[in-house]
Amino acid sequence: TYLYDDEFTYILHLYELYKMTQKIPGHIVEVGVAGGRNAIIFGQLIKHYGELNTKKYHGIDTFEGYSEVDLSKESYLSNDRWKDIDVEVVREKLNSLGLANICKLYKLDAYDINEKFIDKGGFQFQPKSIMISLLYIDCNSYGASKFSIEAFMPYMSKGSIIAIDEKRLGGETKALKEVAEKHGLILEKSTYPSIYTFVKIK
Repeated sequence: TYLYDDEFTYILHLYELYKMTQKIPGHIVEVGVAGGRNAIIFGQLIKHYGELNTKKYHGIDTFEGYSEVDLSKESYLSNDRWKDIDVEVVREKLNSLGLANICKLYKLDAYDINEKFIDKGGFQFQPKSIMISLLYIDCNSYGASKFSIEAFMPYMSKGSIIAIDEKRLGGETKALKEVAEKHGLILEKSTYPSIYTFVKIK
């Protein structure tokens, strides 16, 4: 019933990212949707600013927990986490808020992003033609994070942002750091007491 401090601060973080990329052409893509909190926040921002004809939210998640590939390589991941989320429940939540025409969910593994998302096409973009203004990584796994970032790099608009949501340094941070070093990008931190680090595409 109440908007507690942590939740309010979290919304401000996402709002800041949204404003930083609002004038950048392209969609918002998130890898790691979970219960859809970020989908709702980004969807409401798109609707609030009247950008539903030019900007959409695309959320990618297995909705079945971590992949066997990552579980076999990353011992800190739990086999029991994030397995109880029903994608249809999340979709219904978005529908009930009037966000069905703004937010699209894709039930797929991060390692299938090229074949089943980029190459196939999706909500308001043709195959191999998506433009991204904000890529938000929240999947905890190093492998999935690294693969996702590298898969989407060719589709990031100039001035766009790749951000991670990682409260404790781990796989996402390592993945973003490696990609930043490879492409000559600089890791940055928001002006708020931030829970994310980001890089801006030159």
